[in-house]
Amino acid sequence: MRKVIIIISLAAVLGACIRLAPAFEEKKTRSTFEDTPQEAKVQQYFWNQLHQGHYDSLPKVLDRLHAAYRQDPNDFKLAAHLGFAYAWQFTEFRRQQEVRPSIIADGDLALRYFNEAVELNSEDPRLLGFKAGFMLATGGVHKDDKRSTKGYFLGRKAIRMWPSFNLFSIGYVLSNLPADHERYQEAIDLQWRNLEACLCREIDRSNPDLDDIDRIPERVAGDPLKGRACVNSWIAPHNVEGFLLNLGDMLVKGGDLNAAREVYESARRVEEFHSWPYCHKLESRLRRLEDNVELFRRMGDVQQQVDRQVFINTRFACTGCHQKSEEEFAQQNDTIPLDRNTYFLSGSAAE
Repeated sequence: MRKVIIIISLAAVLGACIRLAPAFEEKKTRSTFEDTPQEAKVQQYFWNQLHQGHYDSLPKVLDRLHAAYRQDPNDFKLAAHLGFAYAWQFTEFRRQQEVRPSIIADGDLALRYFNEAVELNSEDPRLLGFKAGFMLATGGVHKDDKRSTKGYFLGRKAIRMWPSFNLFSIGYVLSNLPADHERYQEAIDLQWRNLEACLCREIDRSNPDLDDIDRIPERVAGDPLKGRACVNSWIAPHNVEGFLLNLGDMLVKGGDLNAAREVYESARRVEEFHSWPYCHKLESRLRRLEDNVELFRRMGDVQQQVDRQVFINTRFACTGCHQKSEEEFAQQNDTIPLDRNTYFLSGSAAE
């Protein structure tokens, strides 16, 4: 009899929990787009460290972001910045003198906060692209094919929403696949399509001519989305050079040295090339094209020289686009632009 009473009591408790559960499942409501002084200060600190390539500052960056997030956990911008910071820590882990096995948790945390940012602001396709990319990346780390597959198709959705940004984002993550993988050529195709979107013309991929690479800014000037994704900007001061270095690396890894040479050389035509902190990496690649084919096909050997790996496996996999030279940082007022939509979209800005 006592057992029956216990079972009935447990059933009643479970029933009550089920009825109460929806009260704990309500979605967060996004807080205002405007920042408090503390939020603005901590986000500025993050960008200052990234623009200077101060990877060692990330623990302090994360502490400050988490402190601000605790005060306003409904701010999608703080969630996104936490995603960015963990993504940087995860992606450039080769900067660490002794790589921690727990580094994989940084990838999971990046995904966790990008997911949060997407839930709070589903109107920014870039955030969706970052979420998809880290589903792909962490799915591979955990051998979780289901997560990787979901990330792939979410990435396709992000590409449809903003091609000129997410063609790169998704193709970049896929560049870590083996050169003979069925999706590796697709990854290269995504990069070519991105470059075609930014040049506003088709490219003969077997014999590319990129003499007009320096004309991208004028060609995309009338398109607000391409104008944000295709040029060097405050958020990514060497966006174009980094993109071309990555595409060249992917082509070398795929064995297409003729196209890779043209892509690498085209980066020299970018106005900001000579102030780019990593221009010497590109010059080194041009001198070692044939030798790098085999090296780039190695699967991210941690002990391998940092400039002899495909872009995504280097120590500058984030800073290659985002770091400024010391002169650039000193000369430019590195303050977040007043137009916050320069790097976040919300509502009508995404239309």
